[in-house]
Amino acid sequence: MFTDWDRLDSLARIEPGQHTFTLIVDSTDLVAETDESDNTFQTGVIVVAAPDPQIPPPIPNRLPDLATVASPGWPDPIIASAYSGAKLQGPLFMNELSYIRYALENQGLASTPDNVHTK
Repeated sequence: MFTDWDRLDSLARIEPGQHTFTLIVDSTDLVAETDESDNTFQTGVIVVAAPDPQIPPPIPNRLPDLATVASPGWPDPIIASAYSGAKLQGPLFMNELSYIRYALENQGLASTPDNVHTK
């Protein structure tokens, strides 16, 4: 399994030409799901030959970029409510259980090297 595209050529040895990349989630069907038909995504790519070795290719700035985002249906990246699964803020009550939900995504060009911790 490859988790970062910047080393794909050294791991997979793909030849120039048209290829299809397929992403399969839960490929062994270990997770019981309400819809098993949406676990596959395919995309076509064209691999071109490497440039002339005398001209070094530019090195892109491939770093993670973690950012807070509002999930679909949320007004903000953080939702604080007295109700589990709420998509809107509040209310919160003293001496009662509160639920805090937040969303983030990696908008960068590389995976994070380790787990991400929030506070």
